[in-house]
Amino acid sequence: MSKFRPILFFGLLGVLVVATSAAFRLSLKEFNTAGSCPILGPVPACYLVLAGFAAALVGHLAGKYQWGRILFLLGLGFPTLLAIIASIGESAGFIECPKTSTGVPMCYLSLAICILAWIFWRAGGSFNRTFGEKG
Repeated sequence: MSKFRPILFFGLLGVLVVATSAAFRLSLKEFNTAGSCPILGPVPACYLVLAGFAAALVGHLAGKYQWGRILFLLGLGFPTLLAIIASIGESAGFIECPKTSTGVPMCYLSLAICILAWIFWRAGGSFNRTFGEKG
């Protein structure tokens, strides 16, 4: 397992960089053209997703510290929860997610990215290190 840790580390880093940059582009579009993202209370959802992915990215880079691990878990957990709720809502027809140029709802892509990030995180043994076990 240890020989694959660098691959898993950089794989997760790549997923988080792509996710953060995609959320940034969508947030910038929302900032310039209001109405691009669903609104959660007073805040567009894409801003919250951007904050979550950015927190997960910083937490991943600071993963050797306990605060970094907690920041990663909270950061990735929030967009995952939003993506699950939005994907269910999109499928049921009571939420409309922003769409890609090909018509794919972005909440589905966000959910896929979150699942991939969790797979990289778990496969890298981060779960064990996060909770104090050797691994």
